[in-house]
Amino acid sequence: MPNPAARHLSRLLGDPPGALAATPDLIGRLRANPNRVVEGLVAEALASDDVTSLEAALAFINERLSEMAALLPDELRLAIALKAGVQLRRRVP
Repeated sequence: MPNPAARHLSRLLGDPPGALAATPDLIGRLRANPNRVVEGLVAEALASDDVTSLEAALAFINERLSEMAALLPDELRLAIALKAGVQLRRRVP
């Protein structure tokens, strides 16, 4: 059974349901277009019933990224978190 974090990342990158590329391919595609994952994570946070504030949205994003920690290099996780934080601060009152 594929890793849930890899499936989530694959979905955020726009892969069809059930498709799962090899981890190096996922990471390469993420490096080429990190904004796709940032936008997906921000959309998920804003759609969550549990997210009622900016702090909750940031925690949501950080939790999802920690679930992907085994897949993502630290610098890439940090870059995604920073970009997501900027987007959330623009969109959440």
